[in-house]
Amino acid sequence: MPWISTRSILCFLLATLISQPGQCCEKRFSKRIFEVELSPKVLRRQILLTVKFHSCHSGKHIKLSTDDVNFGIHSNGSLYATHALNLDTNYQFKVIARDQRIHKKWKARILLIPSAKDLTNELNKFANRKPPVIHFLKHHHSKRQKREWIIPPVSVREHEPPMHNPIAIIRSDLETNENIRYSISGHGADLPPVNLFVIDPNTGELNITGVVDREINPSFVLTGKASNTIGAEVEKRLSLVVEVLDINDNAPVFTEQVFEGEVEELSPVGAFVLKLNATDADYGENAQVAYRILSQGGSEMFLAKSNGEIRTMANSLDREIQDLYTLTVEGRDLNGKASGLFSIANAQIRILDVNDNIPTLEKEEYEVSVEENSLNDEVTRIKVFDNDQEFSDNWLGHFDIIEGNEGGHFRFEVDEQTNEGILVLQKELDYEEAQTRNLVLRVSNKAAYHSSITGGGGGMLSVGKPIRIKVNVNDKKEGFSFKPTTKRLTVSEDQTKVTIGQSFGKYPAISADTGKESERTSAELQPLFDLWPHTFKVPIKVEDNQGSGKVQDVDVSVIECAGNDLTCTPDKMRQIGSKKAALGGPAIGLMALAALLLLRK
Repeated sequence: MPWISTRSILCFLLATLISQPGQCCEKRFSKRIFEVELSPKVLRRQILLTVKFHSCHSGKHIKLSTDDVNFGIHSNGSLYATHALNLDTNYQFKVIARDQRIHKKWKARILLIPSAKDLTNELNKFANRKPPVIHFLKHHHSKRQKREWIIPPVSVREHEPPMHNPIAIIRSDLETNENIRYSISGHGADLPPVNLFVIDPNTGELNITGVVDREINPSFVLTGKASNTIGAEVEKRLSLVVEVLDINDNAPVFTEQVFEGEVEELSPVGAFVLKLNATDADYGENAQVAYRILSQGGSEMFLAKSNGEIRTMANSLDREIQDLYTLTVEGRDLNGKASGLFSIANAQIRILDVNDNIPTLEKEEYEVSVEENSLNDEVTRIKVFDNDQEFSDNWLGHFDIIEGNEGGHFRFEVDEQTNEGILVLQKELDYEEAQTRNLVLRVSNKAAYHSSITGGGGGMLSVGKPIRIKVNVNDKKEGFSFKPTTKRLTVSEDQTKVTIGQSFGKYPAISADTGKESERTSAELQPLFDLWPHTFKVPIKVEDNQGSGKVQDVDVSVIECAGNDLTCTPDKMRQIGSKKAALGGPAIGLMALAALLLLRK
């Protein structure tokens, strides 16, 4: 196509290359020199300015730093002072950007210019400042004069450049008559840190040569000397204390990064939760820390006192809605003033459970069945629902049978893993006595209810609807058994009236289902051998047509009766054999069942 020229194609390719991400992009600072005018007094952590670096989409590989320990820089380019400074002249240093992937670096210069107005005010203060003059104790003073001789205070401010010299002047009254040379000794003079303080030997002017840190050296004790030209001391040595004045150059430091506390739900307003604590290396008001809550997750449930105590500010804490609160807290020195330095920490508050929920069941009425004559059977399980803390006493159900269990046939147990009430049959039921049992029960918790449920009354106050359980007793084919379990029999001791094989009693079987005596099922005890005084156990078993029945032992006591022994009368025999069948006469034959007859009804 003739209308597309070679030049058009080249322009199109160039535009395409330029439009590609990362192509033709030069990594660099936005300026070679960043200037800022600011107050001569620079606070610790004060943000001075923000530098911009074009990273060409490689920001995560770029690391920013400075070549001056007095200043640091955040990853977003914010430049800050690492401690408090006083600037009396322009101050320069460099910021550096390093690409950690390709090991290349770029530099830019920072120029800090102290405000002329503020600097003039500082210079005026310095010009009007008069250093204290300290005299050696005069000779031949009285004791009273010595007591009244006071050395004026000498002080320097920490982190302040040596721009306020001299800080003091030492004078001897003898210098009017002879040449006096002054010297000092002690830590800060001839001991480490050496030459921090120097004195003009001729004028006695005491100067400071460097920056001091009160947190390292809160004071210096110097010894001042006055000597003549041959080196002899002409005055009593002077003890001079130089105090280092504190500036607010240390932010509070929390003793814990995460404080932990707990409080019960529904606690009243003002309930104590926990106490924050932070330390500050500064002194005086600079070290007085006030606390406050910055955020607490959108809710306003807690407040922080200035002394660090966190307390509830609402009585509506509900563990079932929120069981953990995470607070962001601040500790700020200068007793909380806006100009104070601060630190941030977290506080986690766990809400403790109270029994403020009434347990509920799936329904209010139940119907179950149970076999008569069964024992320790699990009749049914009833699930308990409760919103309180799982597996706690506030959650576990407790069952009280308030009606229908007068005979003590039932009891309730609780499965603590599933929170189910277990109705247990602990005493046999008889269908023939009652075909149904109606139980009324009330469900509560293992723990007492909270006052929010009881209204301030007793914790075990009856609350909740009564629950009804209808227990149907199922009939069971029981067959026959001998009743009563003890049968008393008598026989004459006169052997002429007793013959072997003679029946001397009848023990009928009774139907457990109808309570009637069986017409066909019975047993007669007959002696088969001669007997002797002894107690004999005679087992008896009777079965019906379905094979139902059970074995019962009959105790037969044989006692010896002689002459007119009144104990052998029928009435006395009943008393002697209170739980046994008793026979008199030593020669009566051994009794057994003439037919351990398994007679069929």
